Amino acid sequence: MSLAVFSSVRPNSKARLGAAVLLLLSSVTLSLSASADTARPAKTEFKFGLNQARPAATDRSILEQHGQFIAEHPEVRITLHGHSDAQGNSLHNATLALQRAQAVARILREQGVALEQIEIVSWGAVVPATHGQGEADNRRVELDYNDEFLANVGLEFSDL
Repeated sequence: MSLAVFSSVRPNSKARLGAAVLLLLSSVTLSLSASADTARPAKTEFKFGLNQARPAATDRSILEQHGQFIAEHPEVRITLHGHSDAQGNSLHNATLALQRAQAVARILREQGVALEQIEIVSWGAVVPATHGQGEADNRRVELDYNDEFLANVGLEFSDL
């Protein structure tokens, strides 16, 4: 899909053009979400127990919802960032972070997500959480949507 905004619009019609473009964008967003049966869950950070590579049972249903959403949108690409706390051996931490991300990927794949939609990165303890209160916040997998497919609309709002 491509949209073009022409800069030769008369000054008094820029506001109307801006409103029309925003209306068009919202209808595109509505049609994208209306065509899908599953909404994209908001939660994208999943915690793990000490030396655990399996997500909490309470997170499994949210991960399954992510999987359904991603499977319904084959253009979506994600990155799973595996992390660990700094306790113990750095090699063990990197391996555990990888296992955590792989466990999340397995749940997504069970929902029909294609292998080429998933990228896995293991950080070990190198990138600690920027929020939180302790080591438990570092034992996590972050699911990042690579949303460049939504950003490629081609509009310059400064022209409106």
